Amino acid sequence: MNHVYKIIETLSKEECRNFKILLKRTNNNEQRKDVALFDYVRKNDTNALEEAVFVKKYYNKDKNAFYRLKNRLQHDMNKSLLFFHHNSDDYLTTINYFLLAKIFNKKASFQLTFEYLLEAEKRAIKNEFFDLLDIVYNDLINLSIETVKFNPSPFIEKRKGNRILLNTIQQIDDVLATLTYKIKTTQNYDSNESTKMLEDGLYALVEDKELKKSKQLQFKVYHSLSKILLQQHNFVLLETYLKKTYHQFIKDKLFTKSTHETKLQMITYLVNSLFKNEKIEESLQYTEKLHQAMREFNNLFYNKYLFYYYNSLVINYQATDKPKAIAILEEAKSNKEIQALPIYNLFIYFSVRDKSYLYYVVYIICILLTQTSLQGYTFQYLWFNNPLITKYSLIVLPSLSGITGMFFMNVFLKTKEYYKKLNAIATVLAFPYLFSIVISLFDAFDLSQIIIQLNSGIVFLYMLITPIIIYKKGFQPAKYFIVAWSVF
Repeated sequence: MNHVYKIIETLSKEECRNFKILLKRTNNNEQRKDVALFDYVRKNDTNALEEAVFVKKYYNKDKNAFYRLKNRLQHDMNKSLLFFHHNSDDYLTTINYFLLAKIFNKKASFQLTFEYLLEAEKRAIKNEFFDLLDIVYNDLINLSIETVKFNPSPFIEKRKGNRILLNTIQQIDDVLATLTYKIKTTQNYDSNESTKMLEDGLYALVEDKELKKSKQLQFKVYHSLSKILLQQHNFVLLETYLKKTYHQFIKDKLFTKSTHETKLQMITYLVNSLFKNEKIEESLQYTEKLHQAMREFNNLFYNKYLFYYYNSLVINYQATDKPKAIAILEEAKSNKEIQALPIYNLFIYFSVRDKSYLYYVVYIICILLTQTSLQGYTFQYLWFNNPLITKYSLIVLPSLSGITGMFFMNVFLKTKEYYKKLNAIATVLAFPYLFSIVISLFDAFDLSQIIIQLNSGIVFLYMLITPIIIYKKGFQPAKYFIVAWSVF
């Protein structure tokens, strides 16, 4: 079966470059048809019509010759990929030592075969590649058949011990594969059945003595099991499992620099599980543990998990202390790492789930677009150099900024509840903005600009005075708005 087109689609720039270099080593002819096909596939759709065009151009409708070319191209790409990735990770490096041992065995160089197999064994043990260890021990044992120089007894015992671990891994994989498949393919899957399956199967394996000997295997179980429980939305069982696993990993000193990101991920999952289970105080305690862990190893992954830290604070405080949640959001707003996230504002809205913040998101977007329009960036990068859109955006965007800003303030400060007249003023002040948009459609841009500027000055004073009045009426969160608006 030829997969040449699919293979080419997956190649990175580095892999393509390496392939071209490999071809030039064998034949540097500029008229090479395999190179022509390779470049043709990369630049064109690989459907039947495009293929027919290539065959007609290079092979005068000789399809058999074309199929031979495809097979040769795939063969060369396979070799190139193997060469390029032969030492890209520990697993492949271990396999390569094993393959070299096979080569020397065919040469009847048994001493070299033995030494390469020992090197493969050492690397497999270090990285806990139990599947590779099994085939390495098989060859080490079989080597004694070729020559009496090597005693198979120690490797037979090692293979027995390794196969106990392999059997444990297979049991875990069986349970995980079955459960994951059922969750993904059955819409009305019985969660009680899955819970019982987990408790009867995996929890028993977690306590297995052989399992506890393997650090890598324990992390594998954690990643797989937490993923399944998240897919099920089984936060009660996830909380129980994560607590037990987290404290056990700390006790066994499994968290190191190389596994530090897993630790941060585990705490993040635990924070969210506790929140889902309405254990707010405990969730906040683990949020603080997350922040402490982010400082470890010289702030390794600190920026990456800063988003999750703020999110953990917000989702908890929005349930118990919404003003504090808003204050945290303001703090996050000033953080450059958080600001760099493209989903920053949406994250805040969906965290707080408050209509007021939806107005705030729209308000910030309008402000941002207004400023970039004045600088000319939207004309160049967003409006595709369209002068008409740019012209109207200078009227529409400032108007929407003023309207959404007032609506955000009134919803947040609950002016409808505390002072209805102030709430009504916002509606009155929105009309000049709308009027300016309407008259701009009739080319009255100068007048529109004047109306917007005058109205914006009135809106500014309105948004400065309103929170002070609402605060005096007894609505304490208004003080946060006063501070934020003063700074803004």
